[in-house]
Amino acid sequence: MPKYSNIVMTGGISAFNSSNVFYQYFAEFIENKSSYAGQNLEKVLEEICKEKGLTDKEIERLVKERPNQISAEFSMLKGLKEKDLLDDIINISVIHSDTPDGIMAALINKKVIELVFKDSTVSLVKVGDVDISNEVKLQRSLGYFMQIVADKLFNGSKETTFFAPIGGYKYMAYLGYVAGALFGYSSGYMYEKGQKLLTIPPIPIEINFDLITKNKNFIRNLLTEGQLNYQSLSPDEKEIVDTMPYFFEKVEIDGQEIVSANAFAEFIFGDYISTAVKVSPEVSDLISKNEQYRNFILNQLMGLIKKANSFFKDYRNYQGLRGELMHNENWGIDRPYLYKGSSNGNKLVFRCAYDFDYKSRILYIYKIWLNHDKYEREAEAIKNGKITIDMDKNKMFELEY
Repeated sequence: MPKYSNIVMTGGISAFNSSNVFYQYFAEFIENKSSYAGQNLEKVLEEICKEKGLTDKEIERLVKERPNQISAEFSMLKGLKEKDLLDDIINISVIHSDTPDGIMAALINKKVIELVFKDSTVSLVKVGDVDISNEVKLQRSLGYFMQIVADKLFNGSKETTFFAPIGGYKYMAYLGYVAGALFGYSSGYMYEKGQKLLTIPPIPIEINFDLITKNKNFIRNLLTEGQLNYQSLSPDEKEIVDTMPYFFEKVEIDGQEIVSANAFAEFIFGDYISTAVKVSPEVSDLISKNEQYRNFILNQLMGLIKKANSFFKDYRNYQGLRGELMHNENWGIDRPYLYKGSSNGNKLVFRCAYDFDYKSRILYIYKIWLNHDKYEREAEAIKNGKITIDMDKNKMFELEY
């Protein structure tokens, strides 16, 4: 079993719990935290450590003496280490609030973790609270947070990434889990008092993309405009709003019913509406003539669009996606790219031969396999030159829904 090398956490302020070891050193800071807004808190941390005698050596001593009273973030890593689930070299992302105590707690965690876990690198990502006074700004800021989570998860593969929505603003835990589960990442939580590690597998999420794709222009308009009058929508557009409340918000403003996209929609559809999908005649026939597979295929293509946009924009920072997006390398095949998608729980799988033009935002799908054995046979044949995939883009056309 692969060990975890990419750890993503939402960080809170448990380092300042009165029962934890660092509380006594930062009690004055906590009491006056609001006065530190806008200050350079890295410098403040250095000054407090110097004043209180918190040298690196002293911090290591305190951690050794009271390892269960550091922070929830540290306890999570300690639990993974004790279960021999951590790789030798680990990268840790802590997504934390932009409040003075949220920033300071994250800085303390970074310092402690990098001292104790010698071959670790901790990066801190600051996110703000949400503006509840404006519905559109609220949903876009929540969608932005989900994108940050996805970006950090994509730094590692599903097998080597562990997601822990531990603390921070309340929205971080539930939206973070949804963002992770959508792409198949497990998450976990550490009960600090009992030091019990709980791992939560991702719940399979399948969206009715058949209905979404038929109303792509409506989704594009809604995300562009921010909000639309419900009564101005067509019957089909009203149907999608009414049957998919997990994507849309309906509020009454000045006596009018207004529709806006929620955080989930902002996160899911941002790349989707800006990316064209072109398919070969073979793929078009497969989708149009197999209604029982249609929604599964469209969901898989949505995942491919999201991952391809991230990877081909900045492949150096998304090497964790390489195994999925360039499965052709496992076979010793240069082109086309082979995407290793997921299974829906039985013998049906998703694999495809594709190319992606990031500059033009066009995804080309040459061939799709829904049977694992057939995929392996034909991938081997492609490798040996016995089968050739037609990659003539002039023969392809935009996918019609």
